[in-house]
Amino acid sequence: MTFEDTQSRRKAFLGRSALREWSVDIGVASPREMAVFEHLADYSMPPFVYYPDDAVLHNILAPAYAAFAPGTHTGLDASLVEVESGVFVKAVAASGSNVSFPQRDGLLDAVPIPRGGPVTVSAWMRGGTVSGDTQISVIWRGATGEYISPESTRFPGTSVLTRRHVTMTPPPGAASMTFQFWAQQTAGVAVSLTSSLMPYAPGRGAPRTVVHGLSRDLIVAHNRLTLEDASFTVTEVG
Repeated sequence: MTFEDTQSRRKAFLGRSALREWSVDIGVASPREMAVFEHLADYSMPPFVYYPDDAVLHNILAPAYAAFAPGTHTGLDASLVEVESGVFVKAVAASGSNVSFPQRDGLLDAVPIPRGGPVTVSAWMRGGTVSGDTQISVIWRGATGEYISPESTRFPGTSVLTRRHVTMTPPPGAASMTFQFWAQQTAGVAVSLTSSLMPYAPGRGAPRTVVHGLSRDLIVAHNRLTLEDASFTVTEVG
């Protein structure tokens, strides 16, 4: 956090000063599970996707994406808006009829998701641009971002920001997703790996990380069972 004094007022500016890092304790692991961790740490090609538990429950978007940082969307930057009492989030206005999201370095990016489980997408929206309605459109994509299929849900348009959500199951082959928000204004986008709407939280996901520092301590070993305590470090790289 940095501060700036202007006209007898002190303004605070929040920003990420360092890349994030997590210590992950697997607990008890079998030899088969340990082989997976060793492969990730020693032989696989990063970057990897890491979603902490709080991200899975509330918002797997990267912090910059959830905050509608410049260059992450096709909309027009707007100010912070209060969507709930004491909850302020960044808003964007549609450029044309919708906002496409997310982008990275001017190119389409995709949000990785596990295969088969539920995904709930939510956002505050106002001002319908689809015959007076607002709409959340998800474009399901494969592991490399290739197009699979779209899925859209419409809601009655409102003159005030209203939180809308949709829970979906990814179709076969889907491993990532991109979005279009059809509204005059959109704010507070969240994606959770849950079957219902969760309380809003800023983005917690880390789509670009490396795994290192794998450690293992033997718990028990005999001819029918070997168990180890495993831990490793996940470091964000961009």
